[in-house]
Amino acid sequence: PTRTQIINVTPVAVPGRSLITSATVTNPDKNTMMKVEWQTPNAGDPATYFQLAYESCGTLAVPICSGTPTITMYSGCTSSHIDCTLNPSCDPLIRTCNPPCAGATNEGPGASGLACTFDGRSGTVMQLQKSTFFRFYVYAGNTAGLGLASQSFPISSLSSNPLVVPKTFGLPASVTALVVSSVTETSVTLTWSPSSCIGTCIYLVTWDPPTPGGLNATGIKSTSYVHTVDFSSVSTGYTYRVFAGDNSTGLYEDFGASVYLPRAATSFKVTIASTNSLSFSWVPDPLADTFQVLMSSGLAFRAASAETSSTVAKVQGLAEGLAFNFKVASRVAGRTPFEFIGSNVVRALPSDFAPPPSNLTVQATSASGIQLRWDQGTAGPVRYKVEYREVTGGSSDAFGFPQDVEILAGGGLSTFITGLDGQKTYDFRVFSGSFRGYETAGSNILSGAQPVGVPQDLSVRGVNRDSATIDWLPPSQGQVPRSYRIQYVLADLITEIADVQHLGGNLATQSALVTPLQQASHTIRVFSRAQGGFYQPLGTLPVIVAPLIVPTGMRVTSIGPHHISLAWDISPEVLTAPAFLVPSAYRIDFEQRATRAKNTTMELSPDTSSVTIAHLETNTEYEFVLKAKSQSGTFQSGLGQNPVIVTPQGAPSNLRVNGVSATFVSLVWEAPSQGILPA
Repeated sequence: PTRTQIINVTPVAVPGRSLITSATVTNPDKNTMMKVEWQTPNAGDPATYFQLAYESCGTLAVPICSGTPTITMYSGCTSSHIDCTLNPSCDPLIRTCNPPCAGATNEGPGASGLACTFDGRSGTVMQLQKSTFFRFYVYAGNTAGLGLASQSFPISSLSSNPLVVPKTFGLPASVTALVVSSVTETSVTLTWSPSSCIGTCIYLVTWDPPTPGGLNATGIKSTSYVHTVDFSSVSTGYTYRVFAGDNSTGLYEDFGASVYLPRAATSFKVTIASTNSLSFSWVPDPLADTFQVLMSSGLAFRAASAETSSTVAKVQGLAEGLAFNFKVASRVAGRTPFEFIGSNVVRALPSDFAPPPSNLTVQATSASGIQLRWDQGTAGPVRYKVEYREVTGGSSDAFGFPQDVEILAGGGLSTFITGLDGQKTYDFRVFSGSFRGYETAGSNILSGAQPVGVPQDLSVRGVNRDSATIDWLPPSQGQVPRSYRIQYVLADLITEIADVQHLGGNLATQSALVTPLQQASHTIRVFSRAQGGFYQPLGTLPVIVAPLIVPTGMRVTSIGPHHISLAWDISPEVLTAPAFLVPSAYRIDFEQRATRAKNTTMELSPDTSSVTIAHLETNTEYEFVLKAKSQSGTFQSGLGQNPVIVTPQGAPSNLRVNGVSATFVSLVWEAPSQGILPA
């Protein structure tokens, strides 16, 4: 006899019933979307997927369900009901294929005609009717098929408590026609078309970045809003969004409408000049799409070119040799007016000559010279001419002392003017030159500059938990500064102490107490101020200062012919102070006072309160300073802590009484056995 092939079959049963635990409206559209959560079955075989069904229970005050559950099915790609251009969290598939659910494993264009399948314990049903009650069911399935539907959610009687029945929101539609209708120096006015609401419409307006007045305004009942801003000096781009809400519920829809007011363009400059025209270019705000060049001979600007979507423009019909101020304004076509401030202003004149330089400033100074720098904005010039004049008694002479400046390719636009008198004040201006000669408009006039040297040898004398004392020397050459400015920087916060008066002679060490200091490392510079009031711009090399709890009371505990033992007191504050103020190590800096030969000990642990320094020269005077290491790694001495000055030498020994009488005692001792005998 024969037999067939034997196969092993493992019977699989369908899963048991799941249990729905919640159903709530969800973003991005609470009018048409609900998220359902459930538990896996605790009976039957394990479930490998789940499907959702729901039935509509009407829009009346008391829910009445249809009794016919509908399983969520894909029906192919249709137009989207979600505006994903305003909501970056949207799934692209939602925008293109409009599925009835989200989070399903078989989501996509190829799922047409299939039920939404979930492999987790939650799923989102979409395309629900607005302001409607719903009851939900979940089916657990595996390879054997679908199990029985769960009990409905909610289980309780619908008519006895309609509040427990999940219901989609009836939020109003987003507003339309949102625009910026006007912009002034202090305000931005928004207007929009009203939405349709069950009760009275209210609106929520938000803006980014925030302003001192906050970041939103709620409960607005009109279809316009005036946002208070400050465009007096800085151009800021704002993104505005308006959300419609219903006063009867106090809820706002989730999509909103948005409009962007662009910031001003930057790097506005002349690119080509002719006898009656000027061409400009600029770097725009990426979201601006319409631009216009403006011109002015005084305060008021007027249109100088047609509106353009390009980032270059040409202004024609200008009078040769007559200079005007130019800038470019930006807007979003059909949505905003031109922003208020406009770009940087360029003063230019139509000519075959090169455009004049701009932004002439002092870059550095010395005791007898001033380094100037400027901007050009175009590659036209091949040389520059610097002129200056002396300012005496409040009046100025005519500009003179012309100096030609050749700028090599790739070189910076700067030059150093030497041979100046440190007691005098000067005005400067710069002219651009081409092969036809120098233009005549010139740069801005730089007024009131003075040669003044840079302070020398800035150092930190000592610190405590919130202060530091710094020392420096006056400039090594030239006039003594009238005063100094101390600048200390913490991250982006710059604090300045102005007009710290010079004290003493030409070479006298200058000092200042810098307080209060934050619990962080600060960068400190000192700047000289000339007798005429001009501050040199560079200042000293920076020093790093960190507040610190430094030990006190350093003292000598023993002396030998070749060693010194020192001890100090550690403040009990270190036990409770913030970590930044607690030293991470100590060291002793010491030097021979005669030769100034310097040395230092190894780092000592922060709980060390004494040290012995060996290998010293006997009968040689030394100076010792205790320094503590901050968390930033700098070693600093304590504020008000004086150095210890001591001389290593042998000690006498064997002191004894040699004889006594009624009026005296005779003592003898042995001289030191090591080192040089005491004088």
